Amino acid sequence: GRKLDVMRANPKVFFEGVCDVVPFEGDVACKYGVTYASIMGRGTAELVEDVEEKKLGLSVLMKTQTGKDFTFDDKLTTVVSVIRIDVSEYTAKHRPAPKR
Repeated sequence: GRKLDVMRANPKVFFEGVCDVVPFEGDVACKYGVTYASIMGRGTAELVEDVEEKKLGLSVLMKTQTGKDFTFDDKLTTVVSVIRIDVSEYTAKHRPAPKR
């Protein structure tokens, strides 16, 4: 589709992910906040064409989302696109809750 054509023309990407977001309270307004862990980075996106690599990518994604193991047949991989990001640089950050 059009979006994949745009990606192929300019495969440079920036990505960001955040998890473990938990709000916390403080004695005064400026001591309220959230704990979190995050990652940001740059890389190159590539559409995965190899059926076995697509199956592996889908299996890993489902495992992280559900905690369960799934298998995929060749036919299913023809109806989805899998994009791999080859990461060139990244930074990570963690903000814990303040000690009370």
